[in-house]
Amino acid sequence: MSAVDGTVGPWSLLAPIRTRMRAVVALSVLSSVATVASLVGIIDIAMTYPEAPEHRTWLAVAVIVVAATVRMAADGAAGMLSHRADNDLQLHLRRRLVAQIRKLPLGWLDARRSSGIIESVEKDVAAVHQLMGHTVGETVVAVLVPLLSLIALVAVDWRIAAVAVVPVLVTFALMGVMISRGAGLQRDYERASEKVTAAVIELVRGIPVMKSFGRANQGAGRYDAAALSFVRAWSAWSRQSNIYLGLIDVVTSPTTVLAVVCGAGLALRDAAGGIPEGLVAGLVLSLGLSAAIVRVAMNSEPIIAGIAALKSIAEVLSTPPIAEPADPVPAGGGALGAYCRFQISAWFAAWFGKGFPYGTLFVNVLGSFIMGLLVGAIKMNAVPFIPWHDFIGEGFLGALTTFSTFSMDTFAAFRDGQPGKAIANVVVNMVLCLCGTAFGFFLMVQ
Repeated sequence: MSAVDGTVGPWSLLAPIRTRMRAVVALSVLSSVATVASLVGIIDIAMTYPEAPEHRTWLAVAVIVVAATVRMAADGAAGMLSHRADNDLQLHLRRRLVAQIRKLPLGWLDARRSSGIIESVEKDVAAVHQLMGHTVGETVVAVLVPLLSLIALVAVDWRIAAVAVVPVLVTFALMGVMISRGAGLQRDYERASEKVTAAVIELVRGIPVMKSFGRANQGAGRYDAAALSFVRAWSAWSRQSNIYLGLIDVVTSPTTVLAVVCGAGLALRDAAGGIPEGLVAGLVLSLGLSAAIVRVAMNSEPIIAGIAALKSIAEVLSTPPIAEPADPVPAGGGALGAYCRFQISAWFAAWFGKGFPYGTLFVNVLGSFIMGLLVGAIKMNAVPFIPWHDFIGEGFLGALTTFSTFSMDTFAAFRDGQPGKAIANVVVNMVLCLCGTAFGFFLMVQ
């Protein structure tokens, strides 16, 4: 978090698991070294057997067995540690998001509706799982295994190494284009997904209203448009990804890689008059150059989604919350509201008499109108929720308005044989109070 403006950086969210993720990286490095060591052992046997001394062959076999064991143990430990760290991170982020959303302005919540909140708390956090649980270790392996394999291959025959690296360079170029073009398409898909979720909620909530007015079929218009937009966004994103993933699969397939290396070996044999010394090493290590990269290519979309999710979560956590005072203040507002009600009721009784409870009616309508103004002002972020809601809404208006006095006045009218007065009191209070609340609210939000 920035100490200057209070904003939350996307990568600062990973602070609780940073140490464990460093351990995952270290274990992935160990796994990469062990992978290449086992391949080097196989190459040594293929290039020296049976001319090499017997002890050298057995040493190469021992290297292969130990390296395979170390790789298996390192991969298992890295996977377990990354998933444990990911579980802790998801719990940490969800707790922070729920605590943050609880303190955000009503205008923020209304703008995002249910779909936006679900996106922040559930979908974004779930998207981080693939990034932390799988991608970190796989990326380290995808970088180190080709790099170490290339170093070993250069040490044997730099010419074969230069040819074997061509599929890798083509793969990286295709991945770069796919990620750069896919980022915008993914954002379009996420916006379309949020809109279709909001449209579903709006459609379901609006069905009873539309049926009441005899226009049940018109409520589906926005949902149909949102669904069509979602299908188009998903089709564009998946089509682009499938094209590039298909090209990467062809370039990095064992058939392509072996064909390229064998072709280079034949060309060098024709030029030098013999089989190149590094051909066997090229055939073995060239597969390692591209195989690990394919794993990252297949996970490119989850990588983009995870990074975008971290940014989205950081944006929510950076939204300024409503300040919460150390001490609630409704008591002072309640005292002021009770005093005003007493004075208003006494003034109306003096001017209009006690034939009808005008004072109670006036304070209830006035309180409803002020409550509408207050809620509208909070929704528009014109005033903060705290302390105005506590002081005015719960304190002042809670004491100014009176349901108990209204109920007693109505009961007294029935008891005294004045049912018309009682019914009029109920109807006038209900209608005018609701109208006062609605008028005050829309007066602020328009």
